[in-house]
Amino acid sequence: MAIVLSNTGPLIALGKLNRLHLLSELFDQVQIPLAVYDEVVTQGLVRGAPEALTVRLFWQRHQWPIVDVPESLLSSYVPPVILDPGETEVLALAQSLPDPLVLLDDEVARAEARRLGLGVCGTLGILAGPIEQACFLLIRLNCSSTKSPRARTSGSRPGFVSKCWRHFRCRRDHEGQV
Repeated sequence: MAIVLSNTGPLIALGKLNRLHLLSELFDQVQIPLAVYDEVVTQGLVRGAPEALTVRLFWQRHQWPIVDVPESLLSSYVPPVILDPGETEVLALAQSLPDPLVLLDDEVARAEARRLGLGVCGTLGILAGPIEQACFLLIRLNCSSTKSPRARTSGSRPGFVSKCWRHFRCRRDHEGQV
């Protein structure tokens, strides 16, 4: 499984939405650099941001790592764009790992991650992930052909399955895949 690193944006957004649990549902572990922890939790507590305490307690409960990025990694990565310290640490660390996934919301940081060949996901992808997985599973369970969904009589909701089917058919048509 890929190593997942998060920047501040997804943590703050999920903390405000009370949806941090999605991280543990989607990933075995998420790591954050010390700069990200300082920005979200330490500075957040000073500002009185309620999500700061939420993130701190969530991280303590799951005992996920807070990584002190080595200076050698930071000095060897000079981004061609302006990034904040958390983004810089996430991307510097990610480059040293095999097949990482980075959680970033800032578009400049996301573009830089893609330039580096890293897997990228944002808050919206985290929020939509469980819905898409459920839809895809329902489609696979309820389709007897590749043309249209057929709900079984085992209690599934045909209207919901049809909506999911249309969603994935539309995605396939626009992206060339399901």
